Amino acid sequence: MKKYLLGGKGSFYKANLHIHTTISDGQLTPEEVKRIYAEKGYSILAYTDHEVIVPHNELSDENFLAITAYEASVNAPLFDIEKHRAQFFIAYHFNFYSKDKNNRISPCFNERCIWLENSKQYVTDEMREVSYPIGYTTECVNDMLQKAKEHNFLVALNHPVW
Repeated sequence: MKKYLLGGKGSFYKANLHIHTTISDGQLTPEEVKRIYAEKGYSILAYTDHEVIVPHNELSDENFLAITAYEASVNAPLFDIEKHRAQFFIAYHFNFYSKDKNNRISPCFNERCIWLENSKQYVTDEMREVSYPIGYTTECVNDMLQKAKEHNFLVALNHPVW
């Protein structure tokens, strides 16, 4: 007798909801990531590069869904005594999943938060118009989550042990 974790009936899809590409700090292009994951039986990927939202609708087809998403960081300043300079400790990472596959703008975008050189080339003038005032406070995080909800995003907290 077969045992099923989710039951034996219905449609099931293999998905990865947190992947980085060369748009931020990944080693593979979005196309390469799709190819490798599809070969392993995945049919859904959320492209969650750091700080910038870049849709990959051209990668979706009848067997594969590319979810429009990105990963946002909320940082707390930290002083490095040995180096005598300010460092940043990444305190929160959130994945923002857009319900609109064509969305190219996050309601919580702030260009100052982009810490990877690769990502900077994907910033558009439309993104710059948002300039959300991100700060390391409970109020700021709660406001980000509320704005995400108002703009049709689902949000997940990444790396909760941090």
